[in-house]
Order: sequence, then C-alpha cells, then structure tokens
Amino acid sequence: MELWLRQADVTVATLLTFFRFSAFFVVAPFPGNRAPPVARVALAAGLAWAFSANLPPVAEADLLGALVGEVVLGLILGFLLLLVVQAFAFGGEAAGTQMGLGTPGFANPLDTQLTLFGSMYALIVMGVYAVSEGPLLLFAFLSRFLEHVPPGAMSAMFDGRLIALEAGQSLFLLGMQAASPVIASVFAAQLVLAVLARSVPTLNMLVEGPSLTIGTGVAGFIATLHTFAPLVDQSFTTRLHDMARWITP
Repeated sequence: MELWLRQADVTVATLLTFFRFSAFFVVAPFPGNRAPPVARVALAAGLAWAFSANLPPVAEADLLGALVGEVVLGLILGFLLLLVVQAFAFGGEAAGTQMGLGTPGFANPLDTQLTLFGSMYALIVMGVYAVSEGPLLLFAFLSRFLEHVPPGAMSAMFDGRLIALEAGQSLFLLGMQAASPVIASVFAAQLVLAVLARSVPTLNMLVEGPSLTIGTGVAGFIATLHTFAPLVDQSFTTRLHDMARWITP
C-alpha cells in the first residue's frame, strides 16, 4: 500500500512537470511553433517522464492551483527564452530598415510580420541554435530548474519588475550588437553617397543610392556572419543563467 502511494505521488509530480514543459514548449523558440503540436507534446511528455523520476512527493491537496502555477511558470520561462530570438529579429529589422528593405511578409519561425533581414536573422539564430549544443543545454537547464523549483512549489518568489527591466535591456543591447556591423556599413555608404552628391551633381542618386546602400549592407552582413555562432551561444547561455537567477529562490 505504501509503495502504491509513492507511485501515485510520483505520478502527480510527473503530471505537473508535463504541464510545465508543455506550456514552455508552446512559447519557447525550440522546437518552434511551426513544429507539429503532437511533437511538442511528445517532447514535453518524454522530458517530464525522464526528469521527474527522483522528485519528492507532491501533495494532492490543491492540485488545480498547482496545475495553473506550473502552466504560468512554463509560459514565463518560454517567453524569456523567446526574447533572445526576438532580439536578433529586432536587430535584423533595424539593419533592414537602414538598407531600405521594409517589405513584410517573409517566412519566419515566429509567425509575425518581419522584413527580409528580420526574418533572415531569426532563421539563422534558430539554425545555429539547433545544430549546436543549444538543445542539450536547454534540457539540462530544465532538469536542474526542476530540482530547484519542484512541481507544486510555484509561488511569488521572483520580482516581475526586475525581470522586465533586465530582459528589456538585454533585448535592446543584443539586437544592436547583432545589427551594428550592417548599420555601420550602411552608414558609411550613405556618407560616401553624400560626398558624391556634392562632388558630382549630375549623379542620379535615386538610381545609384539604393543599389550602393543595399550592396554595402549585404557585404557587411556576409563579412560578419561568422560572428553569429559565438554570439548566439553566448546569448542563450547567458539567458539561461539569468532565468535561473531571476526565478529560483
């Protein structure tokens, strides 16, 4: 009888963990909202079954409240991680706007309206993250976070204002860091165009200007593309550490 009760407690812990992970993968950039819902649910179920084996028993007194708390916690974690991809997309938007590429509607993993460069930055970030150690670090974070904040222990243990301020600050800084090479090259091209416009009045800036601006921006993007991999790894690793610092007691 006692063994059966222990198994029932573990089943409750697994169920709560499943709800936390399901809510997390609904918002998190990996595997993304373009992945089939069945695949995301299966991933959440597999991780919940694997990570909840050694969790302490969970009381069933307020199961509904615990389920709501786990869903809220999973959504918060997924959204904080999604902001990293949004930061790169924001940088791409800034770079594309400087280049004059403002046509929305390109395919992107976020199902939002992004310009060409915003969508390109988001796709590159997701590709680099998927082929690197990003998924392994994410699963390790979920496992360790589950140990520090067990199922059913969700409470008002974090400062929402601090999270909003620091996450917003890092969003802007990371976006500018990703877009600064392209913006700098486009700005240099615009300075050259300004000098040419004064030196050669007969030069048709409506024809030559956009070509030089776009060409310079693309060249700057290609020249600095090799810096994306370490920047993506560093940004996601830093965000996982920040999430643990913000939410764990």
